[in-house]
Amino acid sequence: MEGRQLFEKLTKRDIISWNTMISCYTLMGMYREALDLFSQMTVEGVSPDEIAMVSLVSACTKLRDLEMGEILHLYIEENSMKISGNLLNCLVDMYVKYGKMEEVQKLLARCDSDDVDVDVVLWTRLVSGYVKSNGIDNARSLFDQMTERNLISWTTMISGYAQCGHCYESLKLSKQMRVENLSPDEVVLITTLSASVDVGDYEFGKSIHSLVVKYGIIIDGFLGNGLIDLYAKCEELDKAHLIFQQLPYKSAVTWNTRLDGFCRNGDTGKARAFFDEIPEKDNSNLKADKLTLVSLLSSCASVGALNHGIWVHVYINKNQIRVDNMLGTALVETYGRCGCSEMAYDLFSELSEKNVFLWTAMIAAFAMEGHAQKAIDLYFEKEETGIKPDHVTFIALLSSWELRRGSKLCCIHAKSTRCFNMESLVESLRMPQNVELAEYAFKHLTEIDPLNDGAYVLLWNIYAKAGRLDDVSRIRTKLHDMGLRKQPGYSLIELGGIVHKFTFGDFFNPV
Repeated sequence: MEGRQLFEKLTKRDIISWNTMISCYTLMGMYREALDLFSQMTVEGVSPDEIAMVSLVSACTKLRDLEMGEILHLYIEENSMKISGNLLNCLVDMYVKYGKMEEVQKLLARCDSDDVDVDVVLWTRLVSGYVKSNGIDNARSLFDQMTERNLISWTTMISGYAQCGHCYESLKLSKQMRVENLSPDEVVLITTLSASVDVGDYEFGKSIHSLVVKYGIIIDGFLGNGLIDLYAKCEELDKAHLIFQQLPYKSAVTWNTRLDGFCRNGDTGKARAFFDEIPEKDNSNLKADKLTLVSLLSSCASVGALNHGIWVHVYINKNQIRVDNMLGTALVETYGRCGCSEMAYDLFSELSEKNVFLWTAMIAAFAMEGHAQKAIDLYFEKEETGIKPDHVTFIALLSSWELRRGSKLCCIHAKSTRCFNMESLVESLRMPQNVELAEYAFKHLTEIDPLNDGAYVLLWNIYAKAGRLDDVSRIRTKLHDMGLRKQPGYSLIELGGIVHKFTFGDFFNPV
């Protein structure tokens, strides 16, 4: 490097020449060389200034060398350098990337408040840091204190809520952003579109589509997939198909999303035809991958489409696709939910490697078909493998217990005390009407999903069985005030490759 050769020839190297050399190395991505110069200049008695430290701390961040970064920070403190501006931002950025928010707080506590309060870049980094370290409440507190917010600040907070599963808060904040006349970017649009679909706010999702058209944003990639998912879930398949047709490039996710739309609407015939259309030998070399197959199997399971599930299984075997835990679980769930627990068990037995999800799927398949003893025996078999159950495993077991009236479930607890306190749970369930437990579950469920009509209806039924008519009336009024209504229950049956849907009082289905 000619610059370094010239630098070495200098008989007297002042701080400016050292800074220039360090900066050049950093800009060229030669971060280790820049840090080596720090050691060399201190040996030669030259003290780095704030300008040199900005480059050096940045080099540590790029190298992910926190240990060296902390050495530089200690040097800065011991030499009483002013920590503000770019140097403050660099130190904060380094600690944020490592999730060291306590160190960030200590650093800010020692800084002049004037250097912190007016820096929107710094505050945005802090918000991002708390989001990444799962401190979403701290992030929001900082966000609300910001006197100036830019697009990145809004995007960070809105995306942070969505990443933490707080979809309602994400949507609420995105609506506030629009009220303040700040134009969203593509990241915000994709995030809020996904959140609106997750909470079932399809009208808001459609308004996002209108914004996309208004701003002339090209619909492709994640945005295109999100819109297809939106219109599929609100049963506007023509619009979903139009967007699918207009996409310049269709990834595996795009095909999966479109396929899932057909299956969600119970149209397994079109789903099968669409699945056959997935290209295997084109310029994109796109093939039906495991995610596509899992999506299709999941949809077959949800609508009870046994024949289509068998067809997918045949396709898997024909194309010599390895059935791993993910595919195996999907197949077992499909057979189990279609009332074919023996077919599920045959497949289950063939798989040498089984994780907790696969074991749980098989236990649930037996329980669903009324084979309580088989479900419980399989649980004991799983215990011998050393695989720990999860909460879904116990839900499946409790389903079996309803059939067997708890004949063996208390024994299960003796072998699984490390997971759950089942004796107290079973005892509470044996009580004829444990209204307090139901109210406790209702409270937490509605905190997660305030518009869950099923939660209100379930509590309504429990109050009715307990003879608490005043509470029944209160829940009915609450449902009315919130504009919620119970979605009618239905049954599905596949006949001749067509899935038929039956609701209460349905006398007109041709089947």
